[in-house]
Amino acid sequence: MRRLRQIRKQQKLSLKALAEKTGIAHKLLSKYELGTVDPPSSKVLRIAVALGVPVGILYDQNGTVTANTEEPPHA
Repeated sequence: MRRLRQIRKQQKLSLKALAEKTGIAHKLLSKYELGTVDPPSSKVLRIAVALGVPVGILYDQNGTVTANTEEPPHA
């Protein structure tokens, strides 16, 4: 989830704001951004939906998901 911080900042969201949108604690989101904790797929999906981006965009080229291959479900 190396691109999470970049995408969040591009959208001008604080960790607290993203935490409120996802229901995931901001301290845990920070750990995801730093790469110290790998999030379960259910939380990756919640983050992608909250940011309005495909799941794959959150991973770098070395990640397990290819960018733009999975889109979040429509709300």
